[in-house]
Parts: sequence; structure tokens; C-alpha cells
Amino acid sequence: MELHEHNCLQRVNHLPLELLSHMFVLCDASTDYKDEEQAPRSYIQCVAPAVCRHWRNVALASTALWTTIRIMQPVPCKRTALYLNRSGSTALLDIKIVIFSPQSPGKGEKLENLRNYSERVRKTFAFIVKHGGSSSRWRSLCFGTDIFASCSAAVDLLSKAGLSSLESLEIVFMGPWQGHPEDDKMFLDAYRGKSSSKLLFAEPPPQLGSVRLEGVINSHLFGDISRPQLAGLTDIYISFSGRHPGINHIHSMLAASPRLTKLCFNSGDTDPDEDGDTTTANTSPSSKITLTHLQSLNFMHMINPVWNLSVVQMFKAPTLENLELSFWIDPDGSQLLVEYISNQLTQSSPYFPATLNEISFFTVMGGNPDPEPLLRAYPNITTLKAGSITALLKRPWLVPNLVNLEAIIYDTSELKNLVLGRCGDGLPLKTVEARWFGNDGALSPDDRKQIEKMVELTIWTRKPPTGDEGEDSGSQGQAE
Repeated sequence: MELHEHNCLQRVNHLPLELLSHMFVLCDASTDYKDEEQAPRSYIQCVAPAVCRHWRNVALASTALWTTIRIMQPVPCKRTALYLNRSGSTALLDIKIVIFSPQSPGKGEKLENLRNYSERVRKTFAFIVKHGGSSSRWRSLCFGTDIFASCSAAVDLLSKAGLSSLESLEIVFMGPWQGHPEDDKMFLDAYRGKSSSKLLFAEPPPQLGSVRLEGVINSHLFGDISRPQLAGLTDIYISFSGRHPGINHIHSMLAASPRLTKLCFNSGDTDPDEDGDTTTANTSPSSKITLTHLQSLNFMHMINPVWNLSVVQMFKAPTLENLELSFWIDPDGSQLLVEYISNQLTQSSPYFPATLNEISFFTVMGGNPDPEPLLRAYPNITTLKAGSITALLKRPWLVPNLVNLEAIIYDTSELKNLVLGRCGDGLPLKTVEARWFGNDGALSPDDRKQIEKMVELTIWTRKPPTGDEGEDSGSQGQAE
């Protein structure tokens, strides 16, 4: 107690310099830079140096406080130049650039020339380099835009840059620019191969380990199969645009990243009619890849599950722990994928281990595909996230080792029967997170008390729609 009182009475200026510096860095990390109402003068980089000479000296000596460079407005930017100056000449930098299209012009106003936005990207990159932020110092780069001209200009610059220190790359393209026909045409020409597209890198950055690529067209990512752009990675997230790449490109990419631990393919923005011949027959055993370190595999928003099946058939993941599947269309192809993953355990050398312990399974096609084969094949599942609990109500109980359940619930009686039944039979269910999508009221107080005696229960209910919101408005839920 005496030590606690002593610590409470200490002036902050008496804290060790390293601790005070770390506190400044934590303040920066907790700042919501997406909050447009938060003025830059409230950032710790402005506040700390203004408090007193001691804090100013500590802040200026805290290099990590100045190494994250955020640019959301056209350059030149005094704050960016100041950060680059105070980051020194050798510290690695985290670069975050966002370029959004302006609001739609009013009547009689002209659309801005796309060249302005291509030039804005070039000026931004040049400004960073001019003030000491050489691309060889970039540890991470996050670039977001809804203008294809800007995205194309960024790829062009990256293809020429020396990125010897780059460890993480995130490119989020949310366009093309709505209401700008020239940007739309530029995107479609590149997408359909009518105009040439630069590859993302001249050579894969040697330190690159993690990529998150959303909406980047295939011609920027996949070139010569013998020289994959994405190599040596540990974490891959790709949200494909328009069509899936050919399976041979995926095989080449995975073979070049033997230490991969996380793999996520998001097909939500692809069109099954655009895919054409992107799949192949079963990969021959001699060309199968073994991803020894892969722990998490996620196929999001599948619209061509046969393509995803072709991906699954090309590699083995003997240490896989987490499998996530979400299906949008093609119930027959989706069921084929589910049954293939389930039945491969009967092979002498299965693709995934029987010890797989976490599965996420969602579909927007009602009861299709049926998750039951998957749940029967992997009895060691301890965590399940699902869009329905129907399969879990069957006896004998599936996934007897289930500890954590997160599911969408439409019928409170099903939830009650599931929890009381499994716990009554001595199964180890401990936590249940239910997202209530039913039309009637959620659990009665008595039912809730009964369930909470058995498990740790959280129920999320959808907020009632307001104004013009419909039933499927996607409004955030609230915990009860």
C-alpha cells in the first residue's frame, strides 16, 4: 500500500525517460485518425512538445513517435515534412496514403480531370522521398483509393521503387470512381486487357511477409508463372476483382511462399460468368505443395466454389488449425467442396489434419450447403462459428469437444435445447455468443437464467430499422 501511495504522488516528469516515451507512443497508437472531427493539434505529437521543455525533449527524442506518415490531403503538407524530419534518416517508416474522389459536381460543373489524380499520387510519393522518406526505408505501405487512375499510378510507381525494407503492403481499391465515365473506361480497358498494366513489383521485395490486396486487378498481380510477384510471404489476403486468376498462378504463388501461415481469398467482387477457364483438373501428386506452417485458411463469399475446390486440391496443410468458409451461390458446387474437404480424411495422406479445431461456416443459400459432413469429419472442433445450429441438434451429438459457439439464432427453443442438451450430457460447451435474427422476442428471462447456469452467454440483437432502413440494412447489433 505504501508503494502504491508513493507511486501516486510521483510527478510524471520523474518517470524514466523510456517509460514516458513509451506512453507517448501508446497515445499515438490509441488515436482514431479516421475521426474527421479530431483536429491534428490534439495529436500527441503536437500536445507533448507544448507541455514543457522536458516533455518536448522526450517527444523529439522518441523516434517511433514520428515514423508513421499519414497523408490524406494533397501535398505539400507541413506536418508530414515535420514528421519525416524528426524521424531521422535511418528509422523504418510506416506510410499510409488515402486519396478519395470528391463529391459529385453540381449542375453545370465539370468533372475533374483524371490526370490531376494520377499526378497527385506522383507528387505524394515524390514529397515523401524529397523530405528524407526514401522508399528503401518503408517498412509498411497502406494505400487506399476509389479512383482507378490513382491506383494505376501507385502501382506504376511501386514497380520502379526500391522496397528493400518493405515488410507489409496493403492496397485497397474501392472504385472505379462512380460517376466518372473516363475512370470507369480506364478500369475496364485495363481489366479486359485492352491497355497494358504494370506488374506490382519489378522484383518481389525481399523482406515482404504480409499483403492485403483488395480490388487490385489480376494483371497487376499475376504475370510470368515462373516468376511470381508474391513470394516468400507468411500472410496473404486477396479480394479478387471481376474474375479469379488462373489456378496455375495460384499454384505458383503458394509454391513461392512455403512459410505461409495465413491465407484468405475473398471472392465477393468476382463474377462467375467472367471466370471462364480458370480451373484445372486435379493437380498431380508430384506437383502438390505442402504448406507446413499454414494455420488459417479462409475462403470468403464464394461464388465459384469449383475454383476454390481446385485451390484446395493443390496443397496440403498438415498443421491447419482454423478453416473459414462462406458461400454465396452455386449450392451444388458448394456441397461438392464441403464433401471433398470432409472425405479427404480417409486418404492415406490427408490434406488437412483431423485435429483441426476451429471452423467458421456461413451460407446465404438456406440449408445449402449442409455442414454436417464437415462436422462429422472433424470431431476435435472446439470453436464453431455458424449461420445455423440445426446440424448441432442431431443425436448422437456432432463435434463432442465443442467449447465455444458463435451462431445466428432464429428460434430460441433451438438454442435452449442445444445448450441444455449438450451440457446435460456432460459435453464441454462453455461460451455461447448468439446473434438473434428471429422475428419474435429473444429469450425469456427464465430461459436466459436457465442457460446462463450452464454457459457464459452473450446475445446480440439487431437494432430496429429507423428512417429508410429496411430489415436487412446491416445496422449494428447490441449486446444484451
